Amino acid sequence: MDSTFDPRSQQDSIEDKIIASVERLSHVLRHLLHAEMHGRGLSPIQVQFLVYLAFHPPEYCRVTRLAREFQLTQPTVSDAVNALIRKGLVEKETLPQDRRVSVLRLTDAGRIMAEELADWAEGLKPYLLEALSDEERKGLMWGLMKWIAALERGGVISVARMCFTCRFFEEMRGPDSREPYYCHLLDRPLSLAELRLDCLDHEPLPK
Repeated sequence: MDSTFDPRSQQDSIEDKIIASVERLSHVLRHLLHAEMHGRGLSPIQVQFLVYLAFHPPEYCRVTRLAREFQLTQPTVSDAVNALIRKGLVEKETLPQDRRVSVLRLTDAGRIMAEELADWAEGLKPYLLEALSDEERKGLMWGLMKWIAALERGGVISVARMCFTCRFFEEMRGPDSREPYYCHLLDRPLSLAELRLDCLDHEPLPK
């Protein structure tokens, strides 16, 4: 039986090694997330919701949007959100321009909590800096973003607000290899380091 997680299968497969490496990193992320929520009475997804709400505008902060962003069912999201509301960390409000639409916002207590939680993954950065050169980090970022874009095109993930999936983005414009990309919304070249993973101005490519 062939498996990505069989060390013998991994020997001759770069793809298996990459996937197994990402899976191993996911364990590290879960460990860091659990360590951060310890003693706070929060679940991992509640921590992620609080941090998400802290950094995204109201139109991105609806239950339906959270379900898409985190690839969860609406009942699962509603349960987690209602728990945060009961804890006094989140509240619902209607949009002034459309009173039928409810959005989620952090309370003062929720914002304080989100600020405390927002750096839960910062512990990984020193290891990136130690292990990889600047060019290697850029190459890793580029490869991961291209992979995520392919997953979105394949319908494996539902949201990828990155340059590679945006209608304003053009690849390899102009001869300057230091700025091999172009954003037609910003109307300027972009270097590899300037590519965005979560752009609030993102507009998807036409189907």
